[in-house]
Amino acid sequence: MSAEPNLAQVAMLIGEPARAAMLLALLGGQSLPAGELAARAAVTPQTASAHLARLIDGGLVQVSSSGRHRYYRLSNREIGAVLEALLTIAPARPV
Repeated sequence: MSAEPNLAQVAMLIGEPARAAMLLALLGGQSLPAGELAARAAVTPQTASAHLARLIDGGLVQVSSSGRHRYYRLSNREIGAVLEALLTIAPARPV
């Protein structure tokens, strides 16, 4: 049994395009509702909920409630730093 961190698990969470779009939407430090994250990722609200549950389980995103609304944010600054570092090596998307 290895005590090493599971890099592949985190990479899998970040590497899925809809989840990556959601994480990038949260990169500015703001908290956003699931509906806004679904729109930014171009997925249905149900699909967004499934993706957000995986991101929460993976420790990348936290959720807080305010009345009937739930707001999502990156779990910590280190996740933002990792996303910013990945952006420096990510290829540009075709226009």
